[in-house]
Amino acid sequence: MAELYHLLQMFFSALLFLLSCLGSLGQFLYPWANKTEQEAKRTNIGAITHAAGSHPLNGVQPQYPVDMLGNHKEGRVILSCDVEVTGKPVDCQITQSSGYKAFDMAALRYMMYALFDPAMRDGIPVKEYKHRYVVDFKLGQ
Repeated sequence: MAELYHLLQMFFSALLFLLSCLGSLGQFLYPWANKTEQEAKRTNIGAITHAAGSHPLNGVQPQYPVDMLGNHKEGRVILSCDVEVTGKPVDCQITQSSGYKAFDMAALRYMMYALFDPAMRDGIPVKEYKHRYVVDFKLGQ
């Protein structure tokens, strides 16, 4: 009996891992997860009750570009990203550049490795569109 329980536990762990890796399968199983707020209101699905997190869960920090550090430059990059149900930011776009390509690229690289709390609707993780992130590059931090 214990072996069956362990086998089922491994099976469901593997299944959850595959679902998190395969976004299209997740869309098939949970088609309401990718609806915009306006579509959610039309289909009577509750509004987002918790927005995606602003600090990464995995502790990733933006890397200060070495050339900007040497030149004592600071900058701020504002990005707009969709946040998947897994907390992974995707389709990030710079909405306000720092004016320095090095800072802009470092901010985009940072978002590639960051993992956030996903948005929640009625206790269920959902995709959030166009979440605003601010990445500051300040000397002495």
